[in-house]
Amino acid sequence: MKFAKQMLSFFCFFALSIGSCSNSIKTIDEYNAWLNESRNGCIKTKTIAGINVDVKYQPPSYVVLKQLSARKGMSEASRDSIMAVQNKLLTFLITIGPDKNLAKEKRAGSVMYEGISNQGEYNERVLQMNFFMEQYVRLYIDGKEQQPVLALVENLYELSDSRTFVLVFAPLTANENLLKGKEYLFEYDDPFFNLGKVQMNFAGEKLLLAREINIAWN
Repeated sequence: MKFAKQMLSFFCFFALSIGSCSNSIKTIDEYNAWLNESRNGCIKTKTIAGINVDVKYQPPSYVVLKQLSARKGMSEASRDSIMAVQNKLLTFLITIGPDKNLAKEKRAGSVMYEGISNQGEYNERVLQMNFFMEQYVRLYIDGKEQQPVLALVENLYELSDSRTFVLVFAPLTANENLLKGKEYLFEYDDPFFNLGKVQMNFAGEKLLLAREINIAWN
């Protein structure tokens, strides 16, 4: 009986988290709204010395839905092929920017210019942010260290004070499974703003719930 009550509580929580078990997410905006709810455990935030750092998990179906939104007319076969690859990967977004809760006169400026005193320093920051962010990020899955295999700037051409980076982690062997961890520790070792090592903890069970959300593909 106790087990049955625990299972009922679990399914009720899951239903409340996504609206209801009979509903499906249809758009990238709906999925974003769900991921951005802090109670769902897929987004973490820390603010240090006026700089805000957000880290958000992106489930495989979210990544595919995002591609479908950008590429209209993608065939079902192509979608399934991309999904098969994504189901082996872990993808996170990290956004670094000024703390918007501070008054404007106390707020840090664009992360591209904050603390920069000359053109040489600016050029070096552009180089490091655009091409070497994977050097500053690690993911520890139940204590085992993982390095990103890919790091991309998502909003390179946006007029924004923040910068968002996509970090992708992949298994290094055929038998390695990155999705079965219980604890995921995301670590950003900041080289730009003297933030030190910024760590965010993600629970494996929360990431699993995000991966199991039902998507209405058509």
